[in-house]
Amino acid sequence: MSKLVTTLAVRIRQELEATRTSLVQAVEHAITAGELLIEAKQQVKHGEWLPWLTENCEISERTAQAYMKLARAPLEKRNALRFSPLRDALAAIADRKRYECFPVTGCRAALCVRGA
Repeated sequence: MSKLVTTLAVRIRQELEATRTSLVQAVEHAITAGELLIEAKQQVKHGEWLPWLTENCEISERTAQAYMKLARAPLEKRNALRFSPLRDALAAIADRKRYECFPVTGCRAALCVRGA
């Protein structure tokens, strides 16, 4: 096997690992953002939340609600969704009938979000 092919294999493995790390970080960042949004919403006076959100954050109300819902999810469900793309994690929280099983690896008892 040539040195170039071996070098490519190393780089491919590095990129695949970076992809897995990015997936985890996206969900973790969304959870943290949701926790901070919850805290901010508690601090803002009644009726001022949406104007505050519009003025201070670059996300829609719907996205803010989704991140807050993800942050409020039970720890076991958040852990099960860690390796999902962010879109799938948010969908699993929003619609448990549509996303009954862990979307990347299929249904496994420890990772299944069915009925959670």
